[in-house]
Amino acid sequence: MLRTMLQRGASVPGRRRVFTSTLMQPPLKAPRLAPTPLAFVFSSAWDPASAPIASHIQHFLSLGYTCLTVDIALPDASMNATSLMQYFDSEFNSALKESRVALSPVVFARASASLIAQTYISSHPGQSLVLISPPSCNDDAPLKGHLPDFNFEPLFPIALVATMSEMQVLKQRHRLANDPNVDLLEVQSVEDKGTATKICEWFDELGI
Repeated sequence: MLRTMLQRGASVPGRRRVFTSTLMQPPLKAPRLAPTPLAFVFSSAWDPASAPIASHIQHFLSLGYTCLTVDIALPDASMNATSLMQYFDSEFNSALKESRVALSPVVFARASASLIAQTYISSHPGQSLVLISPPSCNDDAPLKGHLPDFNFEPLFPIALVATMSEMQVLKQRHRLANDPNVDLLEVQSVEDKGTATKICEWFDELGI
């Protein structure tokens, strides 16, 4: 059982709910209380494949990590790519502030939500970044119009997690996949428990 699970929704008068956040604390029987929280950003309405993997979250909780999930609603369907990312960035930042997590989190994102995470990390502090099966380029995401490449320097821990076939494409097209400062975690299936274990081993190397 989790010690606490707090679920919140934020909305603006005259608009539907903007995001739903769930803050999960590790169980009392966890071997330790990890100081660095994990934040999972996604938009299930924009890309259903961006939802975090529940078994991974349970694994991280069992090891003592506080986990925050943030599901951001899809705004006006006509919003262009840049405006959409600015909207997602603003709402994710609001969710983090509302959750009052103690430290800059490890930011997790899967599939198209990897663009949300990279937009956020471009202008906000983060302990590290974990991108699971990200689009090989921005134009592969469900966007209206072109989203320019990100230009943040990967001078903090970043991991790309992908299957062998996905990683081959990422190495050809994704700017982070060939950066020597970025760790590539190749897995058989991103949904396997072994993938969560591999990410935790990466955490151990970083002292997170």
